[in-house]
Amino acid sequence: MPSQQLIFALVFILLGSLLGWFSHSAYTGISLQSELDQNLSSEQTNNAALIEVKNNHEKIYVNEFSELLMSGQYERALALFKKYALTQDGIDETIVRSQLESYKFILYSEIERLHEQVKLQELQQLLNVFLNEYFNNVTLLLKQAEIYTEIGQYEAAINSYYQAKNYEVNGDKLLRIGQRIHQFAQLLYKQLLELKNWPAGVKLFEQFIEYETEHTFYHFALANFHLKLKNEQQAITHLQLLTNDPQYGNKASEILQKLYFNESLTGIELKKQNEHYLVSASLSDLYQVELMIDTGASLTILSPELIAQLVQDGLATKTGRNKLYTAGGQVQADIYTITNISIGNHDVENITVAELYLDSPTQTQNTIDGLLGMSFLKKFNFSIDQKNHKLLLSPK
Repeated sequence: MPSQQLIFALVFILLGSLLGWFSHSAYTGISLQSELDQNLSSEQTNNAALIEVKNNHEKIYVNEFSELLMSGQYERALALFKKYALTQDGIDETIVRSQLESYKFILYSEIERLHEQVKLQELQQLLNVFLNEYFNNVTLLLKQAEIYTEIGQYEAAINSYYQAKNYEVNGDKLLRIGQRIHQFAQLLYKQLLELKNWPAGVKLFEQFIEYETEHTFYHFALANFHLKLKNEQQAITHLQLLTNDPQYGNKASEILQKLYFNESLTGIELKKQNEHYLVSASLSDLYQVELMIDTGASLTILSPELIAQLVQDGLATKTGRNKLYTAGGQVQADIYTITNISIGNHDVENITVAELYLDSPTQTQNTIDGLLGMSFLKKFNFSIDQKNHKLLLSPK
């Protein structure tokens, strides 16, 4: 048993090294050196030992800051950095910016030196000291994520990546951070599958989904890890969210059909319009409508015109008002209970629906009466057969 634990530990260290190498080399858009290249002139980098403060202010010797860093006196180095950064009243803004960039150059150079010499413990300490004060420094957060990856602390790495994404304000850099996170997640998924470490996969991809609920790859990866662990119901929950997805919908549907549909099931005809599927439904056994399937909608949504007609006929009752999250943001909507919705031979009685105007009047939205959401679909085992354009439903 001890030998198995040792082998597992060595394998995980190897995984950390591979992911750390990826994090260090595959993405250069927001590297420390890139920031230095963008912000420091050749004159600044060649003259980092001494900066003369004009307008009769004292001279600040940046080599003191460098010596403190190199001797591991990180708290003192931070104190000097803060003192300089916060006591520059009256000095020309251009000079202040130039001097501060020189301090940053020394800090980032020391970080790179420690990394190259694989002094990871010292590097972690340095990053923690400065991030405790400058918690929104994107460059330091990305380096922290890289180091956490190398030592196999993947949960901490994910947190650091998303903190960096949260604090970045530059659109291009924000896009590159997102790409870096997704590439990291894909590599992590592949390596965990090879290691057959299904529990770690579940834990880490649940964490990814907490940060990016709508990212379809994370749901697909999590579903696969659940399937490996024989957690079929948990896998189904995530696969059903993907059945309408252009990229993972076919794969998700194939898995779902194998799990709980027999070959004799014919399915319900769907109409495809753009990237969406429309299904015919009956409201209260009286009104025939076209609904767009939306697995991301918690409630089924009907147009105000339909709701008004159902209320007039005594087939719908208002039960309250609630917040809904749509593609256009958060909105308030009236909530109703209607007698039933039927699709094919499948019926849900006393179903909760929301009254809402659909967003911009696109071609798709002009031809539908609402959205078929999870308040109906969750009552069934369901899947969308994208190949044959059919909705598969079976009782739970």
